Amino acid sequence: MYELGPGVTLTISLDGSNLYAQGIGKKKELLIPEAADIFFNKGVEGRGLFKFDDQGNVVAYIQRRNNEHVVWKRLK
Repeated sequence: MYELGPGVTLTISLDGSNLYAQGIGKKKELLIPEAADIFFNKGVEGRGLFKFDDQGNVVAYIQRRNNEHVVWKRLK
């Protein structure tokens, strides 16, 4: 689970070989791989990528929209 701010969360889940993102009250969206760690949603402008720490652990999911970054921090 990832958090943008208090009470604003995003769940990223794996179902078979498909990766999905779902916010509270939103429908699941398929994350389509473009590269090893870059994803997009069909029909949506922008990209998403995972940020890793030095140990290779995911620490954030970053959405790039309209030339701006929206950073979802991973909750422990």
